[in-house]
Amino acid sequence: MNATTRSFMRSPAALSVAFAAWLLAGCGSPILRANFDTSTLGTYPAPELPGDPVGDSFYLSTPTAGAAVVVAAPSGLSGRSLSYRHTGGASYNRYMGFGGKEVDANARQYWALWNGIPSLTPNVPLDVWIGNGHFQAFGQIRFLNNQVYVANDLSGSSYTSIGSFTNGRQHTVLMKVDKPSATYSITVLGDGPSFNTGNRAVLTPGALNTTRPYVYFWFGSDGTSASTYTLDNMLMTEACPRDRGLGACE
Repeated sequence: MNATTRSFMRSPAALSVAFAAWLLAGCGSPILRANFDTSTLGTYPAPELPGDPVGDSFYLSTPTAGAAVVVAAPSGLSGRSLSYRHTGGASYNRYMGFGGKEVDANARQYWALWNGIPSLTPNVPLDVWIGNGHFQAFGQIRFLNNQVYVANDLSGSSYTSIGSFTNGRQHTVLMKVDKPSATYSITVLGDGPSFNTGNRAVLTPGALNTTRPYVYFWFGSDGTSASTYTLDNMLMTEACPRDRGLGACE
């Protein structure tokens, strides 16, 4: 268990409070914030996300298909949230992404965090990854049949189970990319057991030169279903400035 996991391993209520404080204070320089509270119910967010920081963005490949809709927050979240849905469009055109503002190429780390509530029907995979603006992944996990898997490579067919999820239960996902070591880790924290991938080699080393990291969500199966993934409090940051002291974001 790494120090990041230890620092967030708390009760659900304490976790929500800690996350809210972390969201407000940030850790390092914020490069994206999205909580959807100023978005109109029943619509999808604008391509340019409101508020600070300036330059962060939202991407939806088929905005007219109802694949992402702002909703009143379900139990466990607050204000308004975003519901990503397995509906409309072919799988190759069903991407949703969040892009950070442009950052200095010398940034050493990228972090991404959000609260999520899965409600997935059987045999419908939801892939989630952090990468660059060309859909190339640093690290990727998959939610499928109440299990969470980590992608072993870019083939789309090799995965290792790292834990489980329960439909309707809130969790927090924490992604970290360390550019100097070309490694990443992904942690899932929730009401049940918390787990992570451990430090793994990035899947696409050439993408590390990006100055605009993205987090993508993708229902990769054709057809439609009742599957949804509700998310809120999306945050992306750079590495912690060293003058804040070692361990601030480790």
